[in-house]
Amino acid sequence: MLFIKNCSILLDGYKGTFFDISSEVLTSGNVPYLNNNTKVIFKKGRVRIELVYDTRLPYKSVPLEVCPLHAETSKNRPDLRIDVYDEEHYLGSILIDFKYRPLRNIWNNGPFNPKFDTTSKKQLLEYKNSIVSDHFFKDSPLAKRINAVREVWAVYPENPKNIENISNVDRIRLVELTPQENNQYFINTLDKSLNDLIEESDMIKSLVNER
Repeated sequence: MLFIKNCSILLDGYKGTFFDISSEVLTSGNVPYLNNNTKVIFKKGRVRIELVYDTRLPYKSVPLEVCPLHAETSKNRPDLRIDVYDEEHYLGSILIDFKYRPLRNIWNNGPFNPKFDTTSKKQLLEYKNSIVSDHFFKDSPLAKRINAVREVWAVYPENPKNIENISNVDRIRLVELTPQENNQYFINTLDKSLNDLIEESDMIKSLVNER
């Protein structure tokens, strides 16, 4: 899977486990077909990153070790979930859906209009606004103002019909990923998103500790 291969490149230096599949298989790119509910775990120092593939989110809060998020919407099955932890806390998640269609069929820059907008746009907005966590710094009042879903990604292939002036909006990223192409931009963008997530969580922790 191209995304997992790129994650392996991005997370070089992390210790990776894919159930009984070695990290050498991951970094080689010869990753077998992923079944639903597959989890890939990377660890480095204090940080643990879990990639959870095609798994339904519960509709109510469950223990953290089962799932850090729950859905307050029927849109509860992102293609991929990236959950980030340190030794003490759940730090947040990035949700990703793979869209095999031109960008114009996924998103537009205007306000949401249920009569005219795509189901993909509605889905991404519901991921952003209606998937929540009771485990995200629950002892801090800041947690009520910061969603545990730090970003929602729509990943789409290169297509001549893609529109250049469609832009990212608050916490929603539109990112191209195409086989056999140079995907360094994708890798750099995900690297920055993960680093931002960890840095923001460190800031929240410092504020919590000051109280």
